[in-house]
Amino acid sequence: MKTFILSVPNTNLFPFTIRPINIHSVQQAHLIRQAVADQVPVAIGFYMEGEAQSREVAGYGVAHIADVRIDGSLLMYVQGAGKVNISESTVISNGIITYNDVHIIAENYILDDHFRHSYVALSKYFANWIDKYILDPGQKDFFLKSLTGAKEVVAACATYLIRDFEIQYELMERVDINDQIEYLHRLMLSKQLIF
Repeated sequence: MKTFILSVPNTNLFPFTIRPINIHSVQQAHLIRQAVADQVPVAIGFYMEGEAQSREVAGYGVAHIADVRIDGSLLMYVQGAGKVNISESTVISNGIITYNDVHIIAENYILDDHFRHSYVALSKYFANWIDKYILDPGQKDFFLKSLTGAKEVVAACATYLIRDFEIQYELMERVDINDQIEYLHRLMLSKQLIF
């Protein structure tokens, strides 16, 4: 699959989430506008500050432009559709976009009954977080309605409840929903999740 690849520090794009990203470079903004016009997905390559290039697993999705500013920069939103392997692509960590072939990573979203209790516990934990920290009733309702299944709960917990970007990326590398739930449940029990 062809994608535009954008390296962004400290940013993981999980499937089933929406991530706002500011594009400050006029050149990058032009390429994002091209991606939107041509309906080419954008992969968000994660790297930590000081690293030479993005890690190999990246979230990808369709970009939507929310705001184009006078200076040519823009704000975009990317709706996470899945994960891709960008290890064979040329990706530079200063945010330069490359247009390249990437391989979609197959994921297992079938929840094993053995992990159902952990999934329910995570769902309740996230719902309690929403109730405590999301004050706007409309936003609270939106968040709660978005938790339609295990994959949505995993994505929400990963995006909003894990403070450490390295730990987020460790979860990003896991491709089995049961493994993801077990990992998040352990973080929850050891009080490593926010709240």
